[in-house]
Amino acid sequence: MSTPRIQPVTAAALGGLSVLLAGGFACTGDGSGSRVANQRPSIRITVAPLEGNRDSYTTEIWWIGWDDDGIVDHYEYALDPPEEFSSGEVDRPEEHLTTSGGSLELAVRRDRLGESDTLRFSKPGESGRVSFDYVKTTEFVKTFGFTTPHADTVPGKKEPLGIFSGLHAIYVRSVDNEGMASDPDRLAFTATNIAPSARITHPTGGQAVSLKVGPQMRISWDGFDLDGSGSRRPVAYLYKLVRLDELSPPIPVFSVDPGFVLYRAADHIPWIRQEAETTEVRYNLEPGEYVFGVRAVDEAGAIEPFLDRARPGGVPGNVLVMESEDRGGFPTLTVSEDALRLNVSGSGDIIATPFQIPIGQPLIFSWHASAEAYGGTIVGYNWGLNIADLDREGPGSGWDGWGNTNRNPTAIVFAEPGLNYVYVRCRDSEGVTTTMTIPIEVIAFEFSRNILIIDDFRNEFWPTDPQHDAFWERIVEGSGRFSGPSADPEIFYHEVFGPGDTRFNRTIPPLSYFSKYRLLIYDTKGTGLSGWSGLGEAGPNRKFLRAHHQAGGHLWVTGEQTAAVVHDNPRNVSNFEYPKDFTPGSFGYDFLHLYTHEMHNEKYQRADTEGMWGVNPFPGSTAGFPSMQVDPLKKHPLQRGKYGIGGTDFVYDPILESDNPTHTGTIDSLYVFEGFGPHLEPIPKSSVNSGRLVAIRWHDPDPASPRGRTMWWGFPVYWFHDDQFQDAFNRAVDWFREE
Repeated sequence: MSTPRIQPVTAAALGGLSVLLAGGFACTGDGSGSRVANQRPSIRITVAPLEGNRDSYTTEIWWIGWDDDGIVDHYEYALDPPEEFSSGEVDRPEEHLTTSGGSLELAVRRDRLGESDTLRFSKPGESGRVSFDYVKTTEFVKTFGFTTPHADTVPGKKEPLGIFSGLHAIYVRSVDNEGMASDPDRLAFTATNIAPSARITHPTGGQAVSLKVGPQMRISWDGFDLDGSGSRRPVAYLYKLVRLDELSPPIPVFSVDPGFVLYRAADHIPWIRQEAETTEVRYNLEPGEYVFGVRAVDEAGAIEPFLDRARPGGVPGNVLVMESEDRGGFPTLTVSEDALRLNVSGSGDIIATPFQIPIGQPLIFSWHASAEAYGGTIVGYNWGLNIADLDREGPGSGWDGWGNTNRNPTAIVFAEPGLNYVYVRCRDSEGVTTTMTIPIEVIAFEFSRNILIIDDFRNEFWPTDPQHDAFWERIVEGSGRFSGPSADPEIFYHEVFGPGDTRFNRTIPPLSYFSKYRLLIYDTKGTGLSGWSGLGEAGPNRKFLRAHHQAGGHLWVTGEQTAAVVHDNPRNVSNFEYPKDFTPGSFGYDFLHLYTHEMHNEKYQRADTEGMWGVNPFPGSTAGFPSMQVDPLKKHPLQRGKYGIGGTDFVYDPILESDNPTHTGTIDSLYVFEGFGPHLEPIPKSSVNSGRLVAIRWHDPDPASPRGRTMWWGFPVYWFHDDQFQDAFNRAVDWFREE
């Protein structure tokens, strides 16, 4: 079962509290189920204002819990377990029974109905048998009365603090409907106030079994006093450092119980009191294994009793377990670069995944590092490019030199193709370094092959992927412009979602593929796999297509909901909100020249009345493209003669070159939407989308312009008659080849 959690509630809210039961079975596609493991619930305590006086007081304590995949059956609480019990024995006593190899024995007291009422756990103590009870209740609140029978003292010493009080602790846990108990939530307090708490803030990583630290160690902390006055901060702290391998007998670092070590095994080592003005301590540690603990003291003299590496909710605890070494740990280095979409962290010697970039791509790396995990301090950074000997430093080594800069001051630009290496290094106060190696493969656009067709159209039912692929093979072979995809290496088909569209992750062609092909044809479908498409990854986000276009490569985009893909989205998924407003800086505006503030899409659900039945040449166009109509035999048998093509994009706000003050080149309007046709039965219907622009092309007639040509068709070409699209395809290829 998942973890139920406690939240503050009011009495009025309790009456409306409901618990939902989530089934304890995992569902499979064939309707069968398998039992999943029961998970432990959790609990939280909420404390009402305290009541009472110096000699005795009463306090009302509230709690609440829930279980994500079951129900909370009841609660159990324990008051003031004797100190002879370890925290593990109190938190999970059932795991420490004599029947499981532990030292606890269980006695169950039952109520009048014969049901379990109180669980008493006991074991032999130094002066006789000791025990504590977990008492069952179904209530969410209970009032407890406590006394103050003794003077508060520093644990391990006989010196009183001069405050007459009683230190108390309450543990509350929830039990689910399968009998599994949560780890308890707990509260410690004196007769007049709640005990304060401390947490270690440096170094981080205290939840680890053992931290690797260097000899120079700084430990800092802060604290909180829930019912304190003023700043609600403790007035002092008690701390202790124990060397485990010098205890008698030595305690292995991997089996440390902080409470046992600091309270009992190291009882002869005094706690050191430090006023709250100073919340850190520094050590020069010899190699060895250590435990450090710090406890908060409040203005009433209450001392924090709990010792934990971590607290619920991932909050740092007040204990560190450490192994000191001459070198300590390694700094954690993080390096980022926006153009590469690089953000890598690690320690020691790190080699990042190789990246491909075009010639001339500027790179600005930034970095930062931390040594807090082992108590160290970062004192400098260094970086370099293509360094032959990483161990050599100083002038002529290739390293920039140690300093506090966190980025390369000027952009790195590679003018030649080849493999390069960027190195970034940090070091701590002990001279320990972490080095990250970033391989950069610089690609030149050679354009030695003609055409790369990228199948980014994820077919779900109709047509099938083999039908779709066969269509493109027929068209390419029938064009007479190529010798055939099976015989000519200049033609390459890339399946973004794998053969049969069965892959559940996208694979886009690397830049080294793009660099070989003059013309890229992206046949895309915006829905992709949950909105993820290859065009969205390669265009707006990977910037590969931008580089290809700026180097002189040509691009033809066609398919369904193409605007949803080329309208930049920082989440890297298609944006299906229409109408689209393309603005400068987006891939659709800058490279496909879609200067429109209103582009719509004909959704699939209206394909019977507003679907596309064909395309006609734009009025006045001299491009020579033929009219094309949907081939009814390509439609699913249940849709033939009834439904047009859905998912098509069309322009409502005209595309005008004058709308872009920096525009260069020429935009040609090619096709308009045809929303009715001879295939409709029984009566042809007209669509409100008829006559809307659905295809354009762009080129720059300036011979000095390095940019390639682009063509956008906002509809999928598969559905049209082969012979009609064959003519259009041939004319498009010839146009792309004019340069």
